Amino acid sequence: MGSLFNVENPFFQAINKIIDIIILSTVWSLLCALCTFSGYMIVSEGGQYLLFWVAFLVTLIPVGPATTALYYAIVKVIRRERGYVFREFFHSFKNNFKQGAILSLIIGVITIILYVDYTWVKSFSGDNSKFSIVMTVVFNIITVIAVIMLMYLFPILSRFTLTIKLLFRNSFIMAIRHLPTTILLVLIVGVFGIGTYLLWPYPTFFIFPGVCCLLCSLLIERVFKKYMPKPDQSPEESGQDQWYLE
Repeated sequence: MGSLFNVENPFFQAINKIIDIIILSTVWSLLCALCTFSGYMIVSEGGQYLLFWVAFLVTLIPVGPATTALYYAIVKVIRRERGYVFREFFHSFKNNFKQGAILSLIIGVITIILYVDYTWVKSFSGDNSKFSIVMTVVFNIITVIAVIMLMYLFPILSRFTLTIKLLFRNSFIMAIRHLPTTILLVLIVGVFGIGTYLLWPYPTFFIFPGVCCLLCSLLIERVFKKYMPKPDQSPEESGQDQWYLE
């Protein structure tokens, strides 16, 4: 009977991890809520109002740091069982805020440019169909490249100290070099994104972001281990907790 109520019992450990995932999902969703609302207003109004685009860019700023922190906390706390969710999440959020915010703004600008490009090409569909088709293909390729790079961009930021240029460069290299994994990542994110849309107004934001990130981390960590330098010393010798190598 005593072992049943032991906090080290696998059942209680699983419950604690579920609670931690719910906490992380909720915090991430709250930080991204205003950006989601701004995006919804842009789509519902057909992108006609500049104010909504400005609001989208401004509210997009915390999304990058929050996504970086979500991945960091999911891997370190949920998978490696180190630390506490709030502490690790906001530790990463604070440390990576500047670069994460810059990445968010760059992604926002690219999104706006692509939206304008697709709208512009659509206006030529009747007069010059060949031109419209060619440009649509070009923009589709750019969109695909941007999407597959996003699968790695913030996870890389959570793990490695790199410049903005190298973050994009390495994201592209990993996305292409590990293309089967990249396709699976896109499918996972796509399924959870579509599921969130179809299940609205059910509060899937309480659990979906964390579970999606957890599943993605199972694939991404396998890729990261191929790029992690092997330590010269053991954790005992170095005095450092090399949790990311487990």
